Amino acid sequence: MQTLPVIVILLQAWILGAPPAIAGDAPQPPAAVARDIEILNRMFQQRKIPSSIQEPPAATLPATPSPTKAAPGDARVAPLIAKLADESTAARERARWELVKIGGPAVPDLILALQDTELRVRIEAARALGSIKDARAAQPLADLLEEQSQQLWEAVFGAMVALGPVAEPALLDALGSHDWTPRWRAVNLLGEIRGPQATDALIALLNKDRSTGVRVEIAEALGKIKDRAACDALLDALHDW
Repeated sequence: MQTLPVIVILLQAWILGAPPAIAGDAPQPPAAVARDIEILNRMFQQRKIPSSIQEPPAATLPATPSPTKAAPGDARVAPLIAKLADESTAARERARWELVKIGGPAVPDLILALQDTELRVRIEAARALGSIKDARAAQPLADLLEEQSQQLWEAVFGAMVALGPVAEPALLDALGSHDWTPRWRAVNLLGEIRGPQATDALIALLNKDRSTGVRVEIAEALGKIKDRAACDALLDALHDW
C-alpha cells in the first residue's frame, strides 16, 4: 500500500531535477521498496532511465494519403447512347439493354439523353431509366409529362411506374402545372403507383381542378388507390358534378 506514494514522490523529485528526500519521521519503506529507491537514486544521479522503462517514442503517423481521383465514367456509355439514334430497332434495343446492364454509371448520360433532339433517343433513354430504376431519374422523367408524343408518354409512363413511390414527389409537383396535360398524366401515374402521399393531394384537387377531365381522372385514381379516407370526398363530389 505504501509503494505507490513513494514512487510518486520519486517521480516528482526527478521531474524537478533533484533526488527525492523522504522525511526522517516518515515510515520506513519495506526492504523491496528500499532497494527500488536506491536504484532510482542512482538513476537520478546519472539522469538516465534504463531503456527497458524508457517512454516509448511517439508513434509515427502514416503519411496522409493523397486524395483519390474520382473514377472516370464507364467508357462504354457514350457509344451506346449514340446507338440509341440508330434507325434499326434491333440495334437500339441492344444498346438500351447494354446500358441497363451498366446500371447506375449510365444514369447521368441517360438523363441528358432525355433532352436529345432525336425522339427515338429520348424514348429509348426513358425506357432504359425505367429498367435501371434509379431515383435520380424521377424528376427528369416528370419534366417530360407535357410532351405531345404519345410514344414518349408511353415510355415515360412505364418508367415512372417502374420507379414506384420514389417518383411520387415529382408527380405531386406536376399537379401544380398550368397545363392540364401534365396534371392529367401525373394523376394517372399517382393512381398506378399508389404512394403514401397521393390520397391527400388528390382529395385536395378533386373539386378544385379547373379541368373536368383532370377531376374525372382524380376520381378514377382514388378508386385505384382504395384508401377509405377518400370515400367522403368522392361522395361530396357527386353533388358538384
